[in-house]
Amino acid sequence: MSNKLSLFIVFLILILLRWDVVNAETKEYYVNENGIEISEDLYTKLRHFYSRTSIETITAEEIETVNKAILIKREEKFVRTDTVLINGHPVSIESEISEKEYEEESFYNNSRAVCPVPSNFSCWETTAKKVVLEIWVLSSQSGDQYQAILTNTWKPGNMPAIRSYDIIAIRYNNWTASYGWSEQEFRYSSNGAWGKNEINWAGLKKTSNGAGATHLLPITGITQLETRLTLYGNVKSGAHWYGTYQHAISIVTLSDANNYTFSSTGLGGVVNHASSTVRAKYDGMRGVDWGY
Repeated sequence: MSNKLSLFIVFLILILLRWDVVNAETKEYYVNENGIEISEDLYTKLRHFYSRTSIETITAEEIETVNKAILIKREEKFVRTDTVLINGHPVSIESEISEKEYEEESFYNNSRAVCPVPSNFSCWETTAKKVVLEIWVLSSQSGDQYQAILTNTWKPGNMPAIRSYDIIAIRYNNWTASYGWSEQEFRYSSNGAWGKNEINWAGLKKTSNGAGATHLLPITGITQLETRLTLYGNVKSGAHWYGTYQHAISIVTLSDANNYTFSSTGLGGVVNHASSTVRAKYDGMRGVDWGY
C-alpha cells in the first residue's frame, strides 16, 4: 500500500470519527410540542430561563434569544429554616447550609415534630430552599439588555406545611425593569405530572425600585416546587440587584401579602410590609444580591 493511500485512509477515518463526535454532541434530547428538536445542552441552558412546562411550548424565536444570552453573574445560597411555635405563634430560625447538606440531609416537614434546634419548643416544620440570582446579557438589534432571574427551589420531597401566599421579589438600584413575568412550577404527587401558574407583567407588583410576584402555593399534594421571577431592562453601569423569596409561615390574605414596598430594611433586604403583624407571618429568609 502506498504512503499516499495510507494517509488518505487515516484522513478518512479521522473525518468519520469527527462526524460521530459532532453528531453525538448535537443529538436531540427531545422534541417539544412545536416540533423543535432540543439538545441536552440547550435544554440545560433553557432551564435557567424557563420552567419545564414552558419549554414544552417554547418557540424557535425564544430559543434563539436564549442561545445569544451570556451569563455574567450567578449568586446562589442554600438555606435551612426551622419554624417553631412560641406561645402559639410561629417563629422562623434560619441558617445557611452547604449544597451537600441541601442535597443529602433529611428535613422534617411533619407538624409538631421534635425540632432539630436547641430548644424545647414544638416544631412546625423544617425546610430547605435554594435561591439563585442570575444576571444575563441579551443582545438584539434594539440594543443590549440585562435579564435578572431569581429562582427559588424547595428541596424535592420537603414541601412546606403552610400553603398560603409566598412572595418572590427583586429590588434594584440604578436600573429599571421594563418587562417581566413570574412562574410557579410544581409536580403532583399523585401522578408525577407537572403543573404551572404564571403571572404576567401586568400582574406583577412594580415600583421605581423593584418588582415582585405573589403566588398562592398549591393546596394539593406536590413533591417539587420551583418559583421564578424574570425581569428585563436596559444595560446600565452601576446597576445592583437584590433578590428574596419569602414563605408565609401563617395564613395571610392576598391583599395583606401585597401591601409592601421595596426597601433595604425589608425582609431579605427587599420586601418591607406596612404592617408588622403581616411581616411576622413570613419566614424572613435572607436574600441574594449582586452589583455590576
